[in-house]
Amino acid sequence: MSKIKYFVTQGFKGVISNSLMSLLSICIVTASMMLLGIFIIIGANLNGVTEQIQEQCQINVYLPHGADVDDFRSVRSGLEELDNVKEVIPYTKEERFKTYKENYYQDEADVVDTLASDNPLRDSCILVLEDINKAAETIEAASKVKGVEEVKNSLDLINKVVAITNTVRHVTLWFILGLMLISIFIISNTIKLGMVSRQKEIQIMRYVGATNWFIRWPFIVEGMILGFMGSFVAAVIVLLGYGAFVPSIREFMDPIVILGVPEMLKTISIGFLLVGTVIGVVGSITSIRKYLEA
Repeated sequence: MSKIKYFVTQGFKGVISNSLMSLLSICIVTASMMLLGIFIIIGANLNGVTEQIQEQCQINVYLPHGADVDDFRSVRSGLEELDNVKEVIPYTKEERFKTYKENYYQDEADVVDTLASDNPLRDSCILVLEDINKAAETIEAASKVKGVEEVKNSLDLINKVVAITNTVRHVTLWFILGLMLISIFIISNTIKLGMVSRQKEIQIMRYVGATNWFIRWPFIVEGMILGFMGSFVAAVIVLLGYGAFVPSIREFMDPIVILGVPEMLKTISIGFLLVGTVIGVVGSITSIRKYLEA
């Protein structure tokens, strides 16, 4: 316990003794984590928006004219057995007729009503997919189900959604890695200053038999403190800022649902503190290695 107290005390002394560089490190970590937070929020909302768009990227399966109830039941059963089909939503010709009338021909309702007795539309089923990336295989399988006359789909839209999502995810990943490297570099340089100013003390500790890890721990704690403080400040700023903008974003994006602060609180707060602390540890270990090898 006394060792832990010593390590923590020395870590805080290192932060205070190099106050200017420590402040710079905290500011850099804060800025990096804020940008990281923005990308995390964009990525999380992008996943949510993608899922909502995927639900609209459905496959419409049509039965031939004159299909009866048994035919409809048979086709639906066959579609439900297909791989990658999450749900089969029945959409009868009567329901389709009503939808067209209410949404597209409100001003010509009287004319449309004359077609009700001889409905020109077909019974259909809507397929909701489990994995949008397997849409092409599902479309092909659905077209082979007995009793299916035609399969209409929005495969082009599906492919575009998948391509955009993958691109943004890759860009976000590389950007996050870049920010982490910059933060590690800054913290590493801060710790190095502490090593230089305490080099004689370190040499004396080595002469009296202190192990490398005993010497290393105060600097690791110092890096953890810098990373933690920068991450904490960034988390507060990002969450407060996001909370202030959410109402406007939701109004602009309506009817697409945007994640609120409660949904992002755990990811941002815990994620930031963990990432920031790890960055501090890595920066510390990187900076003190060559001094201990000397």
